[in-house]
Amino acid sequence: MKLNRASVEILQSAFGRYADQAHVEWWKFGDDGKVIPSSHSWGRGWEVDVPGPDYAVYYSCGLLKPGQGRANANVVAVKTLVIDDVGTKLPKHDIDGLIEVGILPSPLGYVVESSAGNFQYGWYLSDGDVAAYAQLRKMMAEIYDMKDGMAPSHLFRLPIGVNGKPGPNAAFAVRRVAWKT
Repeated sequence: MKLNRASVEILQSAFGRYADQAHVEWWKFGDDGKVIPSSHSWGRGWEVDVPGPDYAVYYSCGLLKPGQGRANANVVAVKTLVIDDVGTKLPKHDIDGLIEVGILPSPLGYVVESSAGNFQYGWYLSDGDVAAYAQLRKMMAEIYDMKDGMAPSHLFRLPIGVNGKPGPNAAFAVRRVAWKT
């Protein structure tokens, strides 16, 4: 199946003319929470085929060197800032407050619900400065004791497929709930 419109719009807004350097992965998880080896695959750009609706689908926030795999050393620019676990681990009003005072960018680019009541907030970064991204992530880690999402090649969910992780949210249909360009 092709990526849905919401996923393509996020990738187009983030990567623009660098579609061939956008990195998309899709996985299936076993009951033990580990990726099933034969189900892990990836593609470039938004013209990729995900095997089916029961996969968890992700993209790398980093723009990769042409022809290179997803690794921090291959990131030439960071195209999105994504904060995960808003609504569960991070209070929504805290993130909204950081936007209001200018610590986080405005406007917010998109919001994806990755499981019931758990959201990923995403911003598009036009300059792609890897060092500035690292500094912002470091500040967020200090404020919220965040350990996830620090790497410029980190994967974040696209609004297609399912959560996939074992547990009550395994079949949750990941969806975009807010969108701004």
